[in-house]
Amino acid sequence: MGATSVSRVHRRWSFVVIIILLVSLVSVAFVYNPSVYGVEHQQVMLDRAAESEYDFEVGENDFRISDMGPDGTGGNIGNLSSIAYNSTNHEYFVVWSGLDSFEYAYEIYGQRIDAATGEEIGENDFPISQMRLFGEQSDAATYPNVVYNSHANEYLVVWVAGFIIYSSDLDFPNDLGIYGQRIDAATGEKIGEDSFRIDQEPPPSVKDNYDPENLALTYNSTHNEYLLVWTGNPTEWTVHDLFAQRLNTTGFPIDEIPVVIEEDVSRRDRTGPDVTYNDASDEYLLVWSNEEFIPSQSTSESEIFGQRLDGATGAEVGVSSFRISDMGPDGDGFYDAYNPTVAYNSDLNEYLVTWSGNEISSGRFQGEFEIYGQRLGSSGQEIGINDFRISDIGPEGDSRYRADNPTIVFNNQDNEYLVAWEGDDTDVYETFQIYGQRLGSSGQEIGINDFRISDIGPEGEYDDDYFYGVFDNNAVAYNSHNNEYLVTWDGVDSSPNGNEIFGQRLAFRDDIMPTPTIPPACDPARDVWGKIRGLGWVEIGNRSQTCTYPVGGAIYIIPSGDINDPDIDSQEWYDDTTAEVAPGERITVRVDIPACAVVQQDAFWGEPLKSLDGQRYGERLLAATRYRTGGMCEPTPTSELPSTTPEPTTTPVETATPMVPTATSPAASPTATLAVPTSTSVAPTPTATTMPEVVSPIRSSRIFIPLLER
Repeated sequence: MGATSVSRVHRRWSFVVIIILLVSLVSVAFVYNPSVYGVEHQQVMLDRAAESEYDFEVGENDFRISDMGPDGTGGNIGNLSSIAYNSTNHEYFVVWSGLDSFEYAYEIYGQRIDAATGEEIGENDFPISQMRLFGEQSDAATYPNVVYNSHANEYLVVWVAGFIIYSSDLDFPNDLGIYGQRIDAATGEKIGEDSFRIDQEPPPSVKDNYDPENLALTYNSTHNEYLLVWTGNPTEWTVHDLFAQRLNTTGFPIDEIPVVIEEDVSRRDRTGPDVTYNDASDEYLLVWSNEEFIPSQSTSESEIFGQRLDGATGAEVGVSSFRISDMGPDGDGFYDAYNPTVAYNSDLNEYLVTWSGNEISSGRFQGEFEIYGQRLGSSGQEIGINDFRISDIGPEGDSRYRADNPTIVFNNQDNEYLVAWEGDDTDVYETFQIYGQRLGSSGQEIGINDFRISDIGPEGEYDDDYFYGVFDNNAVAYNSHNNEYLVTWDGVDSSPNGNEIFGQRLAFRDDIMPTPTIPPACDPARDVWGKIRGLGWVEIGNRSQTCTYPVGGAIYIIPSGDINDPDIDSQEWYDDTTAEVAPGERITVRVDIPACAVVQQDAFWGEPLKSLDGQRYGERLLAATRYRTGGMCEPTPTSELPSTTPEPTTTPVETATPMVPTATSPAASPTATLAVPTSTSVAPTPTATTMPEVVSPIRSSRIFIPLLER
């Protein structure tokens, strides 16, 4: 009997163990099934912990390209690199501005690199410019740019050079100009005239003001010519105009006078242009950062603008100087967009523009710069999500961390983009590295989020007397032969060396599979953001790639008619509209408003509050603004908006007694949805009878008043 009892016990426990193991296996399979989270194209969610499992770096890590002066001197410098890929010879050509000897000033140098091996080809760091031969030692060459001419199998290199006033004892004119040099791609030898002048010399009266810079260059394969773009001061004013000049196959101007990009008189300054060529439409797309002075704030607001140009004539096409970015409210100098870059998608005949900008985070200004993007159709119209965010550098909303100077290239084999940028993602003060993000054709992130590319300098170290890490500027090129990329940058890798040019080859192949990780838990306080776009309009976005959240906008009447009334409890619900914001989505919601009242307009996540008596949105409040629509009125709903948008006059008042949501597990449905229970003190919430109207973002009459600290 005893033996029999033990045997039955063992069998019983064995059966239980088997059941537990089966349940565990099913759970594991379910958890790691990417379709559970509704990720597009069965994409698994990755984080930076998976980098060691995803070996996307090819060849030597952070290989050094330049050798400016003897090592250990600390004063010799290489910076501002540019790359071109040669599809005929299967090589890269990297150029930069460098100081190779203290006896002379900066010159432009170049290095050919085997795209298959990463090995240097030909002469090491061969000089391209010879500006010191044309004048004194004060001549300097900078802002280099290079493109490849597939018809002639040669490169065109352009740069800015001229006299630089660095001493009161030297009476040199500030005679800066744009120069060029053709390079034979097969041999690396110079072709044609050495260091020839491209731009027209300015009149003597404005020589001291003329300041060409920020060169951008692209090749037109249809007409076998180039388009050069730059900013400069052609008049005595110090603001920069934007110029575009067609160049023939020898690098000299086709038209005597360059095209000046026209804008209305309120536009102040144009900086950081980039340009690409669309062979399907035979057009160029030019993008730049446009700075406009805001008198009320004694500062300037910068946004990204664009202009299409005819590929055959260089003349403007379509809408003149159309706006691309929307960083914060119009007319607010605390929000800016800088350093745009653009790539042409030949598969879809569209463009992707990226830039560095600061945006409203969690309903308030944070001052944190991140990388953003916008898809544009061939006619310049916006496609997809407006101003979608690409980078996630540092803790959310912490302005001590920033992402800047993005570069972008299109991969025509996989119909995707690679965006690289300079970022400060550590707690070491101003220690910058190069990061990257793959993007699908619709702008969705692919693979690891914000993967790190460079490893310059001692990890985690900062020296008050010496700088380690990436210093400035990066460039990227795509190699269609091997389906690889080359990213270059300048930085300091060890003391006491100066800046040098470094590079990293990258490849993302299907046969190298990353280790999947469990997506982060749904957290609307982290993922959802909102803006007041105008009276009756609320914009809400979702940064999560897996979670769907209930959101909405609401209007509350202030019965006293006092726009500064602090009595929140007395506010009367007037109307609300609710919706769901899907992963990565940005929507605009319309809310009905009274014809005549003083109101507060809220954007929130979760369920709307039908009464504010004793309860508040708390952390669920994304943005709020008060408006005076004219006198006291009874709260009678109307479906029509007033003909004019009233001006807000003060900051709303609110206190924090947040409702605590409960989130459903992401594994519960193909797309995780956050459910927020209604408070017991809230009147029963009726089912919304109208769905929000999703519209293009409104760029006029946009008003935002920051929330008070909670």
